[in-house]
Amino acid sequence: MLYRHVPKQLIERSKMGFWIPIDYWLRTSLKDWAENYLSVFPFKNENYFNYEEIRIKWEERILCKRNRGLPLWTILMFESLLE
Repeated sequence: MLYRHVPKQLIERSKMGFWIPIDYWLRTSLKDWAENYLSVFPFKNENYFNYEEIRIKWEERILCKRNRGLPLWTILMFESLLE
């Protein structure tokens, strides 16, 4: 029944992952939210992360020098969980 409704090349292919546009979100709709977390950085005194290194990664992201979306997203999610 599936073959009647879906093209064969979509059914009989290898598994594929999917891409989440984290870097794009951090440059656009989530930029202010991320900047707020990473500028105040409430847990910087708790020694979980190197605050200066994280700010460097954020500046690289803002200036579009490097895609730092995934590591920054991980830190942002950690901070969100601490709240």
